[in-house]
Amino acid sequence: MSARAQTPPSATAAALHFGSFLLDRRAGQLRRGGRAIALRPKTWAVLVYLAEHPGVLVERDELLDAVWSGIAVTPDTLT
Repeated sequence: MSARAQTPPSATAAALHFGSFLLDRRAGQLRRGGRAIALRPKTWAVLVYLAEHPGVLVERDELLDAVWSGIAVTPDTLT
């Protein structure tokens, strides 16, 4: 079974921890040291997707499909 096919335990959790950050998916907040960090909606979506795939190289097209599904965008969207 490939790494992509397996769902890491942290991907099903309401909150993900990485470094000194807490990504609270239920509240829709990124926190560091108890303080909320404001993010734009697409920035939030990209962060959540990447955090749900720790240790996996996420290809550009996969990320575009996941976050901008059904919307015509160019690869420059990520820069």
